[in-house]
Amino acid sequence: MNTQTQSYFRTQVTAVADEARDMIEGGVMILFSPPCPPALGDISVLHEPLQPLEQTPQVGDVLKVGAESAELISVGEIAGNNLKELGHVVVYFNKAPGDKILPGALHVAAALTAPAPGDVIELLRAADGGSR
Repeated sequence: MNTQTQSYFRTQVTAVADEARDMIEGGVMILFSPPCPPALGDISVLHEPLQPLEQTPQVGDVLKVGAESAELISVGEIAGNNLKELGHVVVYFNKAPGDKILPGALHVAAALTAPAPGDVIELLRAADGGSR
């Protein structure tokens, strides 16, 4: 079955800190758009939004990072607001389903590799609905 998806957030990676690569290998990716707090710059994937967040992320949506994608299996209650207002979200892919995550985080069902500058990150939703 070929399900069409609709992008509701797009951003382009501008830099990936060396320590961010290590964190991603450990199962955590931190995204920040400018201005990124200096204390977090060394561990973050920096990005510049191309399309502002238009919907609130929800379970079942897809996070696409470059050519890789993973389904959202848990969404923190302020993840959408943080992404919209601060350009910040933490993505976990090393937790067991049902594990608690931070309120500003997303949990995806598959491991992701570190993106490269120029890669596009998107949030996608099935075009046939899923949102209310």
